[in-house]
Amino acid sequence: MGVFLVVWDMGSSLFKGYPRILGDMGMYSRSRWIKTKVSLETYEKLQEYAKRHGLSIYAAARRLIEEALKGSYDLMRLVEDEYILLMALRVRVLKNPSFKDKVIDALR
Repeated sequence: MGVFLVVWDMGSSLFKGYPRILGDMGMYSRSRWIKTKVSLETYEKLQEYAKRHGLSIYAAARRLIEEALKGSYDLMRLVEDEYILLMALRVRVLKNPSFKDKVIDALR
């Protein structure tokens, strides 16, 4: 059974004071609203992204936030995993031996 959002419509003279069901809100029960202000440049980029992907501006903002947070988490997980980091350095040194000197200088 879904969750329904019921509001009191106080603005319409015809339905004033009567409850109105806005629809099944089950998909939103594990979501939260955020409100923020962005620069005009960011808003225009967001509009372009939304148009390019056939999304509403709200869906585009949601997608970009979720992808950014997931990418940031994945990057941090890789950096924190010493084995992966060391293997990446090893592969880089095997491909380019001069990189070894750069790593040694960076660790000093």
